[in-house]
Amino acid sequence: PVPCTLLLSPAELLLPGGLLCLPHPPPAPPKTIAPGPAPATPTATPTADVRALRRQQRMLKNRESASASRRRRKEYLEHLERSLRRALADNERLRRDNGALRRRLQELQGPPPLPPVKLACLGALLLLTWYLAPL
Repeated sequence: PVPCTLLLSPAELLLPGGLLCLPHPPPAPPKTIAPGPAPATPTATPTADVRALRRQQRMLKNRESASASRRRRKEYLEHLERSLRRALADNERLRRDNGALRRRLQELQGPPPLPPVKLACLGALLLLTWYLAPL
């Protein structure tokens, strides 16, 4: 038998089994890597001193950026803490005001009305004293 490769193909090319058998393609020639053009002048490549200087500049810039980031985060947290303290103080003040207003409302409404059982007993006592008073 001839060796073949099984490939999925578009619907119009499929055989009844759903696969298309093609002979093996010829092997590709090995690729060679050609060396790139050499630098025109010796100054085209950075020397060790230039690389070290750039690295130090990067490190300094990174350090300054990290310091600024920490400072901004600290300021933000301080702002949040101030806001929290202010909100807690407002909450406590509002609780006190609410309690005072509730007490004032109770004072203005007067004593609570008597329950119906006590009112009936009081009425019966009044009637009894009125009937027994002329004797």
